[in-house]
Amino acid sequence: MSVALVHSIWGTPMVCLFGGMTTLVIFYAIFRGTGHILYEAMARETDEPHRTYYIVVPYFATLIGGLASNILFGQAAIVGYLVTGLGDAVGEPVGTRFGRHTYKVPSFRGVESVRSYEGSAAVLVVCTAAITVGLFCVPSYR
Repeated sequence: MSVALVHSIWGTPMVCLFGGMTTLVIFYAIFRGTGHILYEAMARETDEPHRTYYIVVPYFATLIGGLASNILFGQAAIVGYLVTGLGDAVGEPVGTRFGRHTYKVPSFRGVESVRSYEGSAAVLVVCTAAITVGLFCVPSYR
């Protein structure tokens, strides 16, 4: 949500500054490691023993995706920010609280990943709403 707001008001240069500052915080937390409040806020216990890996890899995926979105889609990158920011944020809490029907997802590192249909449905609903709102916010799509 923050980066979508920054992008809609100040554009890509401020998104890059925002990303740079976020990078500093993430790598400071990784440097401090297990037990530090920032590290523990990002790392999940269920990702043990690869907790740092599951911070770094999503970070780089977000960085590459954000840069590619800005380069390829300009102002419409806001839609991507909203979809990934809101959709990803809703899946885990809904799945944890209401998820009764689970399925397994393959993992590159061998850590068993389990998702729920309820959490995935919540992601679908929120992503659809985010696309609708995002397209309304992008001037060229109104």
